[in-house]
Amino acid sequence: MFLTKLNSDEKEFFVNFIINLAKVDGKITDEERMQMIAYTNEMGITLKSLDSYSQSNEAIIKFFKENSDNQTQKAIFIESIALALVDGIDTKEEKLIKQMQNAFEFDDLYKQKVINWLNAITPLYLEGFKLIGEK
Repeated sequence: MFLTKLNSDEKEFFVNFIINLAKVDGKITDEERMQMIAYTNEMGITLKSLDSYSQSNEAIIKFFKENSDNQTQKAIFIESIALALVDGIDTKEEKLIKQMQNAFEFDDLYKQKVINWLNAITPLYLEGFKLIGEK
């Protein structure tokens, strides 16, 4: 939803982060894979082999903290939570989201607002995909 404004470096770091996020619980679900493809399509980039993304979470978060404005940080935070929600946030995903939240200095109220908003719009998106026959 909010990824088109990312520059090329931010796009690559974001893809690396969402792959790490999806893999943190030991498996990438079909839902997560579909969401990652949607993100790369939105950004106009091709998803490379998952093994080619090797940046650590700490390096990725540091990159965004030091090089991206607050609006970009919010965008990747929202999209990261959206990815985690597609198959239910587990404790390892929650820990990684919290690491990003703390680095970007977002409070728990902001995070809850994001989750509430995502939970409200997701059924509408799914219904829209059904209406056009994609799901």
